[in-house]
Order: sequence, then C-alpha cells, then structure tokens
Amino acid sequence: MHWADYFSQLDWSNLPDSVRNSTVLVVSDTIGGIVAGLRTAEIKQLLNRCESGDVPIFSTPTQTDLASAGLLLGTAAVSLEVDEGNQYSFGHPAAHAVPTALAAAVKNRSTGIDFLTAVVVGYEVGSRFGRKYRLRPDLHAHGTWGIAGAAAAAAYVNKLSSDQFRQAVMMGSGMVPATSWQTALDGDTIRNLYAGHAAMWGTVAPALVSAGFTVPIDIADRTLGNVLGCTDISTSIDDLLGERFDIELNYFKPYAFCRYSHSAIEAAQQAAHGLTPKEIDHIEVRTFLRASTLNNRVPANQLAAKFSIPYGVASAIALHRADQAVFSPALFQNPDVMNLIDRVSVVHDAALDEAYPAEMVAKAVVYGRDGTVREASCKEAKGSQTNPLSPGDLYHKFEGLVSDFGDAVKLWDAIAELPSVVDMRDWAVQIGKLFSNESKEGTT
Repeated sequence: MHWADYFSQLDWSNLPDSVRNSTVLVVSDTIGGIVAGLRTAEIKQLLNRCESGDVPIFSTPTQTDLASAGLLLGTAAVSLEVDEGNQYSFGHPAAHAVPTALAAAVKNRSTGIDFLTAVVVGYEVGSRFGRKYRLRPDLHAHGTWGIAGAAAAAAYVNKLSSDQFRQAVMMGSGMVPATSWQTALDGDTIRNLYAGHAAMWGTVAPALVSAGFTVPIDIADRTLGNVLGCTDISTSIDDLLGERFDIELNYFKPYAFCRYSHSAIEAAQQAAHGLTPKEIDHIEVRTFLRASTLNNRVPANQLAAKFSIPYGVASAIALHRADQAVFSPALFQNPDVMNLIDRVSVVHDAALDEAYPAEMVAKAVVYGRDGTVREASCKEAKGSQTNPLSPGDLYHKFEGLVSDFGDAVKLWDAIAELPSVVDMRDWAVQIGKLFSNESKEGTT
C-alpha cells in the first residue's frame, strides 16, 4: 500500500492502544508548550496584529483566519524549546503536526477523534520524511520536512482523497524554506517562525489543491532530497506502514533546552554532585558533533541560552534545575549561573558520533578547586524511550508551563477527554474560558 493511501484512510479505532495513548500524551505536552509560548513578547504582539476571523486561538481571546492560526500556534509550539522530538527523524514532528491539526480541526468543527487521528497522520508523515531526507548540517530542521507532516494533518482533517492527500503533502514540500541552524545558536527568533511557517502553509495546502494548483509528484526529492539535503536510499516513506509508529519512539524534554544539551546537563550534574559553584574550577563537556555546536558562553538572549550547553550546565548546577523557570525574570542570568558559565567548555569527541542518533552521549569532567577530578557520562537523558518520563512527570512539566496563565488541571483533563469531543471549535471556546481572566495582550 502507498503511504498516501494508508494515511489518508487512517482510522483511530484501528490504532493500537499504545499509539492512541502516546498521541494523547504528545498532544498534552505540545499544548502545554503552546499555551506558554503564546505569552512570549513577540507572539503577544502578533496576536494583537492579527486580522479577525473564525478560528479561536485557544487560551487567548483572539480569533483569526486559518493561516494566521497556523502561524501563531506553530510558532508558539517551539518558542520555549520544550517541544518533544524524534531522534530518528532528527527533528520535531509534533511541533508541526499538532498546531496544524488543531487549527484545521477548529476551523472545520471536526470531532476530537478526527483531530487526534490527524495528529498521528501528521506526525508519522513528517517523521518518515525526516528519516528519508537528510538535511545539510547548516540547516535547522524546523519548517523543513515538518511541512509535509503539517500538510498531511490538514489534508486528513479536510478528508481529501488519497490522490489529493498526496498532492497536498507535495504542495507543502514545495514550500520548504532554506532555514539556518545558526539562527538558533545566535538567538534570532526567526528560528521559531520556521515551524509557524510550516503550520501556516500546512493549513492552506488542501485549499491550494482543491483550487487546482498543481505540483510535481517528486517535488520532495527535488527540494528536501537535493536542494536542502540528500536522500537516504536505505529507507522509504512506505516502510513498515501500520507496524512502526514514530510517535511511540519519541522523546519528551524535561529541560527547557535543546535536546542535544540534555545528556551534558545530566552528566555534569552527576559529576558535580555535592559541589557548590565556588568549589568548581572548571568543567569540560565532551559530546558528539552536532551537540558540540552548542558551545556559546555569552548567549545574547533566552533563545540563545536554550542552545548553550554552558548555560544549561551552569543553571543545573547553580540553580539545581533546568526547566523553564530558569528563564523567569527572577532567575535568568542569575549571578551564580553567569559566573560558572565562563568555566564550562564544550569539546567535540569523535568517538561519540558513532552512537548518534540512537544515543546522544555526553561526558563531563569536573575539576575541583581542591585538585579533585570527577567524571560522569550520560548515554540517554531523561525523557527518552529507555529513560522515560512518567505521566506524572509530564503533568508536572505541563503544570509548570500552564498554571501561571490558567487552570492546568482542567486543561489536562480536557485534553484527555478529546476522544469524546464532538466539535473542536466548541472545545476551543470552552478552553478559552479557563484563561478568561487575561487581557488580550496576555501576561508576562
């Protein structure tokens, strides 16, 4: 069976329980990030500039058009660097699938089951494209192959035929931007817009196909497999249809930092256990090539800090935490963190490249001022399939992201009840009431 035939006809009731359970957790985790992301300064301003429309942006008073909803939700999903990911596709399928499926399902007044199934469709198509097309190293994955997953999610919600579904996915694949990995390292927030751009184009791809626009059926091979990267000939989009679901093979982030830094954070915490920052002379982190690019000791802003192993390690040791709270006004650029960050170095260890992506290995060596040397390593940080976060852990993370703005308990429960929802627009409106005490500009 061709992948477009399979995913355009996917039935929630035929999915394994494990896939359905994973999907609800992925949706919960992503929505938690979106709620908090919608409160960032840039997105609050963008909310105020949106044209009015008939798509409620859940948890805010704003209603806008479909494309703007995709842009807002997709950008919010990645703005705090708390979104889940998939190391086998080298990116973040849910950050593209969930916002697009949500915007399209609210617009179409779809059922909760159709929304959740669209998330599975978008996740799996996007992740399979990520497995097949390997991007050039100087590109950021956001907004690239994920746009195929976004278009797939919207195509499913709009109940396109198999042929139209494939065209919509290819229409999205023809809109792939030339992204930049360096924007994340430098803290340029256009990086967040990459995912929003994908969700925006994903939401409108079905309309473009229905309007009669045409697209080469091999456009993904040209854009993703040639211009922006290469094709892995050992894999196919059709591989293991109905047998392997990448949404079950994901990782969740316990720390509000790029996933490549998580093993370094845990290794350094273990090696420095019992030491205060003043007792540490310096720390050397050794890690695989991609992670070694996260070596900025002077991050210009919060986004750059989230892509800085020195900042993550210094926060974890000085503040004993590395969640979104370390970026609060009270803790961001804490003097103890800023003092320690200058003493953290990051080194590429070629021997650790072989294990990637199955393992994201980091080693930390902590040199004490008393002359002692302590070492620790981490193969798989918390949140991976081999070192998973529990549902309780995920709720704790969710609560930390949502509770400053609305009722986290009721929102968590409302997401769990999505399979019984009849009208996603009504659901979004009801969710808005959990946040009704906010002004249009939101809170800081």
